[in-house]
This record gives sequence, C-alpha cells and structure tokens, in this order.
Amino acid sequence: MATTASTLPQRSLYKCWVVWENDIKKTFYSYDSSGRYPVENPDEYGLKGLQKRVVKQYPEKMKKAIIYDNQTGKKLYELQIQNRQWVEVGHA
Repeated sequence: MATTASTLPQRSLYKCWVVWENDIKKTFYSYDSSGRYPVENPDEYGLKGLQKRVVKQYPEKMKKAIIYDNQTGKKLYELQIQNRQWVEVGHA
C-alpha cells in the first residue's frame, strides 16, 4: 500500500525535527518503502533515506536536527553544526 502524505506521520518509522538557522522548526518523516519494489530492511532504508533527504541535503541552512523513533518517541540522534560540519552530540 502506498504511503500518502496524510498517513505519513502515523506510518513512518522515523521522524526528524529540524531547527533552521532562522529558528523556524519543521518535522520530516521517513519513507520506509520505495513504493516501486520491496525493500529488504525497512528500518535501514527509512533511516538512511531520511538522513540523506534532510540532514545531508541542507546542512548549511540548519542549526540542529534530532532524529526520533516515530513509534516510541525515543531520541536516536542529535546533530548540530560546528565549524560548518555536522557533529553528533547524542546517540541512543
């Protein structure tokens, strides 16, 4: 079943809360399947895709990014910019 935008917050395995350099906050959700073919490991696929889509794509515009397990709410990663590089400041 395809994941629509309206069900993405409930169905995603991960979410990423971002603080932009202008202090605007936004939440992104993982896509845990390709929609075209089955994936072997939805956890890994969703997490790597979320990191690539958000954290690696916009590093110069973010101050902070926190990745959570969307099912439990547990914080998995907390990243901050230092000297124009992402630094992991927390990992569960």
